[in-house]
Amino acid sequence: MTIASAERAADTGRAERHYDIRAEMHARELQLIAHLRQAAEIRDPDSASHMLRMSQYARLIARGLGLPYEQQEIVLAAASLHDIGKIGIPDAILRKRGPLDELEQVVARRHVRHGHAILRHGTSPLVLSAAAIALRHHEKFDGSGYPDGMAGTAIPLYARIAAVADVFDALTSHRPHRPAIDADQALVYVLSQRSHHFDPDCVDAFVAEERRIRDIRIRYRDAADAPLTGN
Repeated sequence: MTIASAERAADTGRAERHYDIRAEMHARELQLIAHLRQAAEIRDPDSASHMLRMSQYARLIARGLGLPYEQQEIVLAAASLHDIGKIGIPDAILRKRGPLDELEQVVARRHVRHGHAILRHGTSPLVLSAAAIALRHHEKFDGSGYPDGMAGTAIPLYARIAAVADVFDALTSHRPHRPAIDADQALVYVLSQRSHHFDPDCVDAFVAEERRIRDIRIRYRDAADAPLTGN
């Protein structure tokens, strides 16, 4: 073996070891995400299917926007922790039957900062993305959301994606304070909020996937979910 070929072999070996280390770290991150999601499910069992559907919808939007596969997978994993901060919300508010009063709404909205506090010390793209989604998924494109009234593209893209996915699934799922609506009505609402609540590009990418939306709703369906009207 020549010196040059030996050097190439060494470089190849280093590259393979580096890839193996990155793959192992990514697998551990996904395991951490799964554990955190399980903790949220124990705290709020009704959220389990919501997290699964919402993250799948988010990946649909990411794909529709033309994001690379690696980013689609980051969105899928990170979006599932969008409501991890609800761990810090009292049961009396989280499980209340009926509308929240003004003070209760203030407390409930703190879940975005709780979620960010849980995730913000991460250093990987996956955990940092989850932290951004947790903090910003209730911001609105027109600046009327919370916690900081961010607007337009100042809101992180992954959070803009998560906002559409979260609201659609929330509308089509039963909640303690209100019944679900069917998918057709929810899609009409999402379209009505294009450029207001939601990034118009994210809305367009989502509504173009009606068939896959139907498939996700069937696969991760709750017994109490709204009928699959129009899908």
